[in-house]
Amino acid sequence: MNNVNKQAFIISAELSTLSKAENKDRTASLIKLLHSLRLPFKIADGMYEGVAEQSLYIVAENTYNSVIKNIANEYEQHSYMRIYSDGHAELVYVNAANKGEVQSIGVFTKVFSKDNLKAYTIIAGVIYTCL
Repeated sequence: MNNVNKQAFIISAELSTLSKAENKDRTASLIKLLHSLRLPFKIADGMYEGVAEQSLYIVAENTYNSVIKNIANEYEQHSYMRIYSDGHAELVYVNAANKGEVQSIGVFTKVFSKDNLKAYTIIAGVIYTCL
């Protein structure tokens, strides 16, 4: 089911302990890094663990799993989301007590409202959550 050539990843450079200006600089740095790696991405806004943050939605060959993991580690992220071509989504933990664990979180699904959602991602004006 999950053995596909393309995957999507959602990753942020932001940290809740930093100022808006610091997070803006970190996001700009991550964008520059993705450009240097020639990885296509879209800017996404969302909510993770009750905190609004800007993220990047990246589509890449599944061989980029380790690259994305290294980026998440470099930017001291708790986790990042990996989405398979069938929509199955999981959180990959990199800097947490459960480091190395992968948690299935449902299917990355388009929804029509972010009301009452604890976690969501908005990509090009379209709202997604995992159901």
